[in-house]
Amino acid sequence: MKPSEYRRVYYTLNLTWGLLMNIVGAIAALGLLLIGKRPRKYAGCWHFEIGRNWGGLCLGMFIITHRGANGATKRHELGHSIQNAMYGPVMVFFTIASALRYWYRIFMTSRGYGDRLGKYDDFWLEAEATKLGNRDIYMFGK
Repeated sequence: MKPSEYRRVYYTLNLTWGLLMNIVGAIAALGLLLIGKRPRKYAGCWHFEIGRNWGGLCLGMFIITHRGANGATKRHELGHSIQNAMYGPVMVFFTIASALRYWYRIFMTSRGYGDRLGKYDDFWLEAEATKLGNRDIYMFGK
């Protein structure tokens, strides 16, 4: 598939099948705009930076990361955006599961049990997001 065709499918699916997460993302983006945050385009997404050293969050085609997030983090969040196009409304539940898992890992690490958790990408949803973001970043011209 050519990059232009890929982008057309990505946007069409995100704005139809994946609309629910994009509505949530648009509301979050509005809130961030109201407090003075300005997004930048990152691949097929609008990217906001806020806070420090916490990772990232994907809400459809809106990604939020900590300031100065590395390329791996941004590509991973792009992968979640691609998953939103693939899984549509089910992505709401996947996002909730991912967030709960993230906070569980933070809690366990703060209690000294981080070495028992395994790798972040051991969960299939996270591994797939990393794979998709790394594989498809070039389709957006970055």
